[in-house]
Amino acid sequence: MAPDPDRPEARSWLERLLPSVRRRRLLRELGATFVPNGRDEYLYCDGDRRLPIYAERLGGPYDVQVSADGIGHWLPPHDAAPLSAEQRREVLRLFLRWLAIFDRRVLRVDVEPGDRSGG
Repeated sequence: MAPDPDRPEARSWLERLLPSVRRRRLLRELGATFVPNGRDEYLYCDGDRRLPIYAERLGGPYDVQVSADGIGHWLPPHDAAPLSAEQRREVLRLFLRWLAIFDRRVLRVDVEPGDRSGG
């Protein structure tokens, strides 16, 4: 009896390996490192600097809720270094691309940094 081609065990080792190879290539091209830090925070790592990003994990149709207002300030010893609105937008852009590489469905809330009114 021939194996069913739709069953996972019938897939070749190469077919199982390709998604992880593709993901590693995309991460290398992105050039940014994000590390989960607890349940609702990620750290953007730039050399020896760390920047916390608040990103709430959700259930339902979305996996993560992200807003520009959720990007914090550099952690010590770099906490005196300024972080412009343009830098925040760039970090947010990289973070959204990073989440897309891992197939995360994102609810994006566009709030300008510092505006807590939500609208």
